[in-house]
Amino acid sequence: MQRAVLDGVRLHDLRHTAASKLVQNGLSLLEVSKILGHSQVSMTERYSHLEPTETSNKARDTLNTLNQSTKPDLKVVG
Repeated sequence: MQRAVLDGVRLHDLRHTAASKLVQNGLSLLEVSKILGHSQVSMTERYSHLEPTETSNKARDTLNTLNQSTKPDLKVVG
């Protein structure tokens, strides 16, 4: 980290970023769990908010309906 001049960055930060990017790009939580070496998927669930699911699509649609007259359409990121 010192040679790369990444002051204040920990190895864990890079691991978290990599896991987040994997989930955002379509890997399942089980797949990411195996890559990270978690013994239980529950450890990987902290990244679940990044996973596009039917639930997040429903939440987006509900918010868009409620805010249609004053806000632009919200998009699911991922």
